[in-house]
Amino acid sequence: MAHTISSPTHPQSPTGFGPSTEEPTVALRPRPGIGPAPIQHQPSQRMGPQQWGHGATAPVNHYAGPRPGAAPYNSAPWGNPNAWGSPPPWAMPPAGGARRKTQHWLLAATGAVVAVAAVTIAVAASTGKDNGSATASHGVPVPNPPTKSAAAPTPPPPPPPSLVSDATLPTLLPDPAQVAQVMGTTAMDPIDKLSGPGMYTDNADPAQCVGLVIPAAKNAYAGSGWRATYVQALHDQSNRVFDGVTTFPAASSAGNFVTQQELAWQGCRFAPVVLGPEHDKPITWTIQDVSRQGDTVTARISAQGGLSCQRALTSKSNVVIDVSACSAHPSDEAVTLASAISQRVQ
Repeated sequence: MAHTISSPTHPQSPTGFGPSTEEPTVALRPRPGIGPAPIQHQPSQRMGPQQWGHGATAPVNHYAGPRPGAAPYNSAPWGNPNAWGSPPPWAMPPAGGARRKTQHWLLAATGAVVAVAAVTIAVAASTGKDNGSATASHGVPVPNPPTKSAAAPTPPPPPPPSLVSDATLPTLLPDPAQVAQVMGTTAMDPIDKLSGPGMYTDNADPAQCVGLVIPAAKNAYAGSGWRATYVQALHDQSNRVFDGVTTFPAASSAGNFVTQQELAWQGCRFAPVVLGPEHDKPITWTIQDVSRQGDTVTARISAQGGLSCQRALTSKSNVVIDVSACSAHPSDEAVTLASAISQRVQ
């Protein structure tokens, strides 16, 4: 009985394991009534062309090149018994369609970016017109930095106050009617020999207390730099008033004199001061109090015989105002008269 060799019916050995060691299958001539068993193929496999005999074509191998670890195919006429066709590679999608879709997507994205940029520019323009603020690159308004205003120029120093001239001194003193009103009496008469320009020359013991018991005392003003003095003396049966005004070269020198006299007066408190008039009997004075009311230094003194006086010393501009108001019960008459004189100093 003749035998024929059929094509291999077994799958190819796994890659890397070499050729199969199984023997080729020998197909016998079909017997009557018995048909050959159908060959089952995987749906995903595709068989290559088969030729029998010499010059047979091996199944199509989609993976070209030698496989690692595999022995070369047998060159027998019947071919490799394990030469099943390899599964086809996955089909790649058409390149043209994918490129066209990608191009459409890129065009759509580019259009969206252009639209967003246009909206951002429009918002920035409207924001800048509405409130004048700067706009960031993403369209959010950024407030402008605060504007620094120029510093205000320093005002010039005020001009120095005008100084009182020596000739103006008599006009600064109150008239007798005003003095009488302050002293609470109907009228007061001037003491001519004690009124006018110049200072009193009385002495006192202690000497530094002479300015406390006598206004416009020359010995108290000595060395102070005074320029001119004018004194007014008024009296009636119960009251006596002495007020004097003295000019100095500057307002500072007038103020310094008041400060120095305040210190001297403080040292004369509660001690008897003997006043020795040039042409009269000595009079002893007692210092009861020395204080300050604002810019005015005040003191209370009393003499033998029940006469009491209030003293007031102050300055305005370059003028020193020196007042003594005496009565049975003095209060603040000297301070009131000094304030009236100060208001006349311009």
